[in-house]
Amino acid sequence: MDARNESPNSFTAGDQVYWCSPNQTLSNGDKLLYGALGEVIGPATSGYPGRVCMLFPGNGPNGIQCDPSELSSEEPSRRGV
Repeated sequence: MDARNESPNSFTAGDQVYWCSPNQTLSNGDKLLYGALGEVIGPATSGYPGRVCMLFPGNGPNGIQCDPSELSSEEPSRRGV
């Protein structure tokens, strides 16, 4: 796996994927909103093994370290909100 381009669960930098877990507000003010479409920017930093670094609209430029099990390439049902 090329660590610059690929992330766990076959997500690759540039992939557009959805947040599929409940809404969260992080300590820095960034938000993860159910059904939000974001972009994979690569594997997470060394402090977060197995996670994916994501950019979501309205959040800071450094990305959010997400567990791949909370992401999907398919839009989630609105029933999960």
